[in-house]
Amino acid sequence: SGSDMSIQLALNNALTGLRANQRSIAVLSNNIANANTDGYSRQSVDQSAMYVEGIGSGVRINEVVRKVDKYLQRAVQENGSTMSSAGILNDYATRVQVLLGEPGATNSLDEFMTTFFNSLQALAETPERTSLRSNVVQAGDALAREVSDLARGVQDLRREADQDMKDAVVAMNALMKKLDNVNAAIGRSQALGQSSAGLLDERDAALKGLAEYID
Repeated sequence: SGSDMSIQLALNNALTGLRANQRSIAVLSNNIANANTDGYSRQSVDQSAMYVEGIGSGVRINEVVRKVDKYLQRAVQENGSTMSSAGILNDYATRVQVLLGEPGATNSLDEFMTTFFNSLQALAETPERTSLRSNVVQAGDALAREVSDLARGVQDLRREADQDMKDAVVAMNALMKKLDNVNAAIGRSQALGQSSAGLLDERDAALKGLAEYID
């Protein structure tokens, strides 16, 4: 009868509402649990009304979606790449500066060169003095040792940079393999009508890591 149909429709509406609320509560509790999880994006349940022959028949859960600002996400990746590049350049530049020494400081290349040329100037003014000749030889030896030490230090940095690049290639290959696996999993998830929010977070984390190596 019509009354039975109305009761059945009302019960069905209530049941779909309960299911939707149950899913919403589960997603909300997951958001709270992962509030401090790095790379986790807040999720929400996307719902829509269901109709049968124009009559409301409850609520449908379309999908669980991430609340992500694509513009800010892209900006984080790009600036992460820039910051990583600047950090590496600063590290090597600082270490080269240590090898060269502060201008004018004791035991700096600048100081050894100044001492050597000053001794040459003094000898040029009084070439007959034996002590000044000895000073030139000593200053020249000291400058030569400093230049030799600098060359060895720079060569060590070059070898370390080569190793850093090899390590970076290994890390990038691992991240790209992970991206490939995650993308395949996202495709399967979407084909089955399942939520891919967590997988998208994994993909973003891999992209963020990759951006630290390449722009």
